[in-house]
Amino acid sequence: MKFTELPTPCYLLDENRLVQNLAVLRDVARRTGAKILLAQKAFSMFSVYPLIREYLAGTTASGLYEARLGHEEFGGETHVYAPAYAEGEFREILEYADHIVFNSPAQLAKFGPAAKAAGKSVGLRINPERSTQEGHAIYDPCAPGSRLGTTRAQWAVGRATANAPDLAEAKFAYDSLAHPLKGAGCSSYAIEMEPAVAEAYGRMLKRVTFALDKAWIFAIFAGFGCGIGYVATLRVMTDELAIFFFLLYAVMSLSGYLMTFAQIALFNRVLPRGVRLTFRILRKRFPDLGSSVMDFNRMIVLAGLILFGLMALTR
Repeated sequence: MKFTELPTPCYLLDENRLVQNLAVLRDVARRTGAKILLAQKAFSMFSVYPLIREYLAGTTASGLYEARLGHEEFGGETHVYAPAYAEGEFREILEYADHIVFNSPAQLAKFGPAAKAAGKSVGLRINPERSTQEGHAIYDPCAPGSRLGTTRAQWAVGRATANAPDLAEAKFAYDSLAHPLKGAGCSSYAIEMEPAVAEAYGRMLKRVTFALDKAWIFAIFAGFGCGIGYVATLRVMTDELAIFFFLLYAVMSLSGYLMTFAQIALFNRVLPRGVRLTFRILRKRFPDLGSSVMDFNRMIVLAGLILFGLMALTR
């Protein structure tokens, strides 16, 4: 068939060129002992998978459906990495993957045991914090602020808060983060690694993370509940009662903040005299808390405006 006779649009693949490239890759694998995998994100024409698997050891995937494609159409080894995993999808990924790479120590702790129990090998993506390009930070996985992979400090903080103070990396983390406890001097490592403090720190951090992650739900229920209460009492409504409902909404919606500050205050009672943790320091040390706070604030404003609008329309 001539090129001019091909139906369009279509993908045209030069099989001879493909085989030449595959032969080079197979030669590299034989001489080095390395396993070379097909990156399906770059090339997923599964019609030629039977040809490619004669040369390569398997495939890489960045999610459930790529993993399934590689497992069912290519065979060999299926390696999976994703910045985040959904619990429901992860159970299905275990059916297809042979090796799973996690993005953070928290992911590894959450999903790693299930992966190992299913007989899978696991790994952790490392961010070496060394960029190899300039002018393209948005595409650079090692750019400052990148959330792809685990930095040395993030690994050490995760290990230290898991009560592993024997690691030299733990001291590096607390010294390099430059966000010590207020009043602890240049480094709060010695204080934070006291067994009682470390245990209280981990307990407080779990509760604060839960409170801020779920705080937007408090704001929704507070607005909804106060709105129903306001409508139900319209016949006897007074200015004082309207102000009461609005203040009640404010207190209920801010309960996430109240719980957070209460947990920090309880933690501070464990610290030596003159040393304390502040919410500002906590947000600097754990930036993910900042995004939870912003979501919470937006929901408070939105629900408050809806409640205020309801009051304005019915007065």
